Amino acid sequence: MLVNREIRQYAGDNRVWVGKYKDLTNLPHWHSDCELFFIERGSALVWISGESYQLGEQSAVFIHPSLHHSIRGEENSLLQFILFDSSLVSSIIDRKKLCSPLLSRDYGIPQLYCLLDSELSSGGFFSVLSVSNRVERLLIDIFSGEKTEDAGSSGHPQTDSFQALLDEIDRRFDDFTFSEAASFI
Repeated sequence: MLVNREIRQYAGDNRVWVGKYKDLTNLPHWHSDCELFFIERGSALVWISGESYQLGEQSAVFIHPSLHHSIRGEENSLLQFILFDSSLVSSIIDRKKLCSPLLSRDYGIPQLYCLLDSELSSGGFFSVLSVSNRVERLLIDIFSGEKTEDAGSSGHPQTDSFQALLDEIDRRFDDFTFSEAASFI
């Protein structure tokens, strides 16, 4: 299956993006950002690293960086997204990962979404700091409120191998050849 790499461009100094989508359907993709989304209205089918999840209204999902995923919102669905640079929360996600991407508790995500949207729109130095702080606080709440395990490997040999290749390309991108990449895999 073809999985596209998505590269997020953030505005200014911000490393957080928020957006809403109605009836979203996207192709399988991955990125090095963290992704959190909340189903404000309707339902959605989500695929994350080979697992399918049917989500209803008021459900939320956290997707760790580099996991392959896609989303198909049902008709009249409305999804809120918060994407952020994984370096904002590296002290958390480098050590722990969620046992399930489905969040079992209410973390006030719709209210946080509105705050982030407002602060991102206002701009300014303190806005950037506040947004980053709010995202880090949310992840602390999520990771302390959900079942976690040591970060380690993804549990999927293909994903781990592919991630190792991408790390090697990032490290040696100036002189890494296609044949070296093929041999690496």
